[in-house]
Amino acid sequence: ALRNDRANRFIRMLVSARQFISGSAPDYKNSSDRVQMLNFQRAWSGTFVSRLHWNAIRLIATLANRSSKIRKALVALESKMAPGHLYDSYFERYKPQMLVVSSLGYMIDPQMMRAAKRHETRVVSIVHGWDNPTTKAYRGAEPDYAIAWNDTMRQEISVFHDIPDDRIHVGGVAHWDFYFNGSFKPGPRSDFLKRNGLSNDRSVIFYAMPGYVMYRHSFDIIERVLHAIESSEIKAPSQLLARFHPIYMLPNRNGEGQVIDKFRERIESIEQRFGHLIRFVAPRVTK
Repeated sequence: ALRNDRANRFIRMLVSARQFISGSAPDYKNSSDRVQMLNFQRAWSGTFVSRLHWNAIRLIATLANRSSKIRKALVALESKMAPGHLYDSYFERYKPQMLVVSSLGYMIDPQMMRAAKRHETRVVSIVHGWDNPTTKAYRGAEPDYAIAWNDTMRQEISVFHDIPDDRIHVGGVAHWDFYFNGSFKPGPRSDFLKRNGLSNDRSVIFYAMPGYVMYRHSFDIIERVLHAIESSEIKAPSQLLARFHPIYMLPNRNGEGQVIDKFRERIESIEQRFGHLIRFVAPRVTK
């Protein structure tokens, strides 16, 4: 049990280190790694043990950022220690020829990708989000093919994740096709305004709030925009619709309430101060 606990801690250390690892070229570097590192350093600065873990993680990341061989060796080591046996039964039962995932190998995908590789199943990564190649950590497995949105993302995948150009295809944004193929039928503007409690007499400024972990000034930005509306610095009569990032809807670590509850006082203060000029909207959460 002690050996397993140590192995699990080491695996978690490797997974954490990948948050700050990227390939690079002389004129092409991933600045997100540095931002991630600064944020995680604050989170790991508590106890003496957590600082030791942080220094070990930072050392691993620093070495890996200097060498593609080290990066690939770390992925191979992590894959050997956490090979994804959880998914073996699916490959043994269904014997798929191809696995399609929506990442280059982060969150839960690496385990399934590793299981696929062990069962000689090809892996195709269709990148889900525009910023995923730069902000979602170095890949935790190696796809056979990757589909990028555009040439910029293709370069990010090639340079930052050490995937050869001939295995990357530019295929657009598959999950946005419905906006362009006629299947999306937007309703009347009046319905949208009514649903969100907005005025028909004002223009709508939409602010899609980022996650609070990486971007800590969303409410400051909201207040700055509202002051600009109120003072007519923004000339057109306007109102602000701010949508919370889905991460605000997650449950708190203690299991009581949601993350958004930590910000209730600030939200209510803004609503009371600016009244009809601001509307907050939360994404629907399905279980």
